[in-house]
Amino acid sequence: MEFKNPYAYLKGQIVSAIEAEVSQGFHCVACYGPMIVKRGSRRRIHFAHKANACNVNAESALHIIGKEILSQLDEFTIKDPKTGRYRKITGFLATKEAKLGPLRVDILLDFPRSQKKLVVEIAVTHHCDETKMLEFRNMNLPAIEISLSRLDKEMFSLADVKGEILSELRNPNWLFNEKLNEGRGKRWKW
Repeated sequence: MEFKNPYAYLKGQIVSAIEAEVSQGFHCVACYGPMIVKRGSRRRIHFAHKANACNVNAESALHIIGKEILSQLDEFTIKDPKTGRYRKITGFLATKEAKLGPLRVDILLDFPRSQKKLVVEIAVTHHCDETKMLEFRNMNLPAIEISLSRLDKEMFSLADVKGEILSELRNPNWLFNEKLNEGRGKRWKW
């Protein structure tokens, strides 16, 4: 089945083709090219490029939308891997596609009050590789990976993506955490 773009940007916000009003100003979530709503009788409602199709596919669309949703969160709950207790995380600034030395990370959470940082990688089918995890270790940079692999890549809703992200954050897959990896301390560091 050919992937149809179910989502696009409108004034900086992700909108669903099903809920979209016929108007101008839609942009592709991958290439930011102009898009229009297609409402046919034989195909499901979707967005299509006005001209020059880009190479967006279901995996990259889900990855991009995951990053967008995660970057818009203002709080979430995360599980301490040492104690098993849950902790509400607030007071961070999220940056998509942040450059850190030789790395480009999906999301960088910067905590201005504590001067700490946390990297969040989004995985759809390809998980973080050993080279990147080694860089996190070398930089002593805490990092987690959020997997969206359980979602249907052709038919997902924004609510499904947000629910999966929040669920994964409650029990994250740590790519690197100094105290967790070295087995010392009672609390994870970041």
